[in-house]
Parts: sequence; C-alpha cells; structure tokens
Amino acid sequence: MSGAIFFSGKYGRNTQTYGRPFYWKTFKINRMEYFLGIIAMALGLIVTLLGFPMQIIKNWKSKSADDLSLSMWTLSFLSSLSWVLYGYFREYPDYFLVVPSLFGSLFAGIIIAQIIMYKESV
Repeated sequence: MSGAIFFSGKYGRNTQTYGRPFYWKTFKINRMEYFLGIIAMALGLIVTLLGFPMQIIKNWKSKSADDLSLSMWTLSFLSSLSWVLYGYFREYPDYFLVVPSLFGSLFAGIIIAQIIMYKESV
C-alpha cells in the first residue's frame, strides 16, 4: 500500500495509517505541492526582502513618511502576522507560509514605527 493517500486515521489525511506525518517523498502526488510551495515561498521572499526594505530606506533617508497610509500598513502587518500564526499553529507547521510572512510582518512593523516616529517629529 505504499504510495497511497489515506483520508482517515487519527491525524487526518496527511498521515499514513500508523500515525506518522507524511513527507513529500512518501507520496508522489505531493511532490508538485512541495515544488509549488518552494516557488511561492521564493517569490514571497523576493518581494518582501526587496520591496519593503527599499521603502524603509527611503523613509529613513528622507526622514519622512507623509505619503504612506498608517491604516494600510497596519492592515498589512496584521495580515502578515495572521498568516504567520496560521502557518505555525497548523497540525504540521507550514514554513512556506511562515517564513515570508514573518519577514513581511517584521518590515511592516518597522514601516509603521517610521510613520508614527516621523509624524511626531514634524
């Protein structure tokens, strides 16, 4: 019965019948999911690690964040943080969600701090 996916059992569909978690090599069908997860995580990291720091540097050099919306960046922070919590507290943590979202919430938090700090200094 190797290579079969079981939809019942103590741990649900993501396990073999004896209760151990599956790994992507165990089932041929999950290789595509694993591959797409790596691609999505890489793209998420590229956008997060290039875009957000550029905004942080621009704010820092100009000592101004007047053109940025506090509410939009707060929603971005809360959205990223919720994806981090969701990905981490699943039955089996999904690091494809956690890693890019963790950087996104960190950088969004820095931008929120800059918006607040530079509005007070005006």
